[in-house]
Amino acid sequence: MYYGTQELFDDMLGFRFEHFELDAEPVFMLSTGRKDEYKSTEIYADDVIEFYDNVIHEGTHAVVIWHKNNAAFYYKFIDGKHKGSYAPMNDDWRKHKIIGNIHENPELLEVKQ
Repeated sequence: MYYGTQELFDDMLGFRFEHFELDAEPVFMLSTGRKDEYKSTEIYADDVIEFYDNVIHEGTHAVVIWHKNNAAFYYKFIDGKHKGSYAPMNDDWRKHKIIGNIHENPELLEVKQ
């Protein structure tokens, strides 16, 4: 039996921060284990990327997604001639750079004409 008040700490070390954000749930993004060729930045699920240096996909944008059924990361193209289609990241020969993610930059999901 326990008597007293329960104290909530920000981490398992019992350290308290001056603020505790409860406005939004944290968003956990899976790492793909890959880096983009532009800035060598790690790529995560829900990142929006832009392809470059490629005749087929130049200027095309895609969202990195985790496909549960195939247990693999895929590109979901959001514009260009491949809009709406998927391509696996494991056979990646395309050059790309990260331009944001869908949580911090939702405007990137808007279709470009």
